[in-house]
Amino acid sequence: MSDTSFSELRWMRTVQQNRSRKTQGALLDAAERLFAKQGLDETSVTEIAAEAEVSVGALYHHFRDKCALYHAVIDRIREEMAATNAAALDPARHEGASIKDILRGYICFVIEELIGSPVMQLLDSPDLRGMPDLLTRILEQKAEFNAGLAALLRARSGEIGHPDPERAIAFAVDYMAAITKWRSHHVVWPRETSGMPDEAYVEEALRAVYCYLDLKRR
Repeated sequence: MSDTSFSELRWMRTVQQNRSRKTQGALLDAAERLFAKQGLDETSVTEIAAEAEVSVGALYHHFRDKCALYHAVIDRIREEMAATNAAALDPARHEGASIKDILRGYICFVIEELIGSPVMQLLDSPDLRGMPDLLTRILEQKAEFNAGLAALLRARSGEIGHPDPERAIAFAVDYMAAITKWRSHHVVWPRETSGMPDEAYVEEALRAVYCYLDLKRR
């Protein structure tokens, strides 16, 4: 299902090297999973330590308390978003690619790599919305990605038949964000497409945005 321009792109998670960093990484991984599944208030440090297969003392050696650990989890996601954005939006990655190629690659990457992951759940959680400083940092990264995606499309505006390409690009970028988020398993609203296979969902989502942009044949 992946397009060649995105086929080698993965969520940029740094491999931990020494023993201390591996322990810290294990704690962050465990906390990320549990915070996403249960929420901040319902997750205890004892559960996190057990999930990470370390002692509670080791957890407190690395993090002052549960709230500090939560902040570290979100900060790591923000750093990973920045690294992933840089790789995804590198113009060299998309050299020779059309708007269709770019949009297909984007939606396939999100569905294959992120949908259903703890990252997606945490980024849309009430806990994060209750922490404005952390939320602002995440939203800045998302805005940076949106601007970069718009720039890739703008560089190919000659392919767009819509009478106002700039407005169409802005709408298409927001549409792609919404249509991928709507596919997330933790969305609680009823969806007519919930039983649709991923490949069919991708094709219908792309057919809609291609028609809207009125893409010209190459």
